[in-house]
Amino acid sequence: MANNQFSRYLWLVDKVSRFGPITLEDLSDLWRRSAINPDGSPLARRTFFNHVDTIAEMFGIEIKNRRRRGYYIEGGPAEGRRQWMMSCMSVNNMLTEYKEMNDRILLEPSPQGQSFLPAIMDAIQAHKTIRLTYKKFVSEEETYYVNPYCVKLFRGRWYLLAYNHKRRAERMYALDRVKEVELTQQTFVLPVNFSAEEVFHNCYGVYPHGPDGKRVKAETIVLRASGTTPDYLRTRPLHHSQKEKEVGEGVWEFSYRMANTYDLRQELLSYGPSIEVVSPTALREEIAEEVRAMSELYKKED
Repeated sequence: MANNQFSRYLWLVDKVSRFGPITLEDLSDLWRRSAINPDGSPLARRTFFNHVDTIAEMFGIEIKNRRRRGYYIEGGPAEGRRQWMMSCMSVNNMLTEYKEMNDRILLEPSPQGQSFLPAIMDAIQAHKTIRLTYKKFVSEEETYYVNPYCVKLFRGRWYLLAYNHKRRAERMYALDRVKEVELTQQTFVLPVNFSAEEVFHNCYGVYPHGPDGKRVKAETIVLRASGTTPDYLRTRPLHHSQKEKEVGEGVWEFSYRMANTYDLRQELLSYGPSIEVVSPTALREEIAEEVRAMSELYKKED
């Protein structure tokens, strides 16, 4: 019964998000034809408003009414997180509605490192220092005392931004490389005006720091793309600062205001010859050096 009720909430959020503004009458019609409503019963007004109240309390999502047009979900400061959550709920609802087709719905593996996420979130909420045992790919296992600031999901992995007491600097930790997490009784004070959004504002990926441990500053980056690559960049921009202009027949330049980070360089290399770095010179040379090294690798004989 509880799972069925939860599915109803997911269904309502999904439908209002996709079709809103939508009237209660149209929602009721959709509900009659829903796979999770086998008896084809209508959506009663009282039931609808009870669901609206529960959704607001459970998910922090407000379903509002626009007079004469119907119900909708309004954006806000947490729009990105709300959309991500709603997308997850929509997929979950879809899997529930079409469970007889699950053998033909292929999904990526779930994000790595989730087992430590609840303990880390508790520490972030309580401002508690944690004892973190960590194993890098290139070094031995170590234990640190860190102040957890925020977490970020990127390419199927969870990452933690924290202040390392020993290094006296911010560091990123991939949770799939964490071996143990222990909350201590020591509390910490979050830096004044700290903003997780601001830390990664100029950054593609999860490494906002350079080799010196300092945050990499933003600069103007210009890329040249052709073929179908401009369409890929339009539908999934590399960065929120993305701008474009046509510079030739089928050739487009995309400009950004962001940091030259490891994740960005790896992303640019993944596009192969369909993207060229125009500027800055330092980034262009770094990409060119990687391309030369790859070329030499494939020139080697067995």
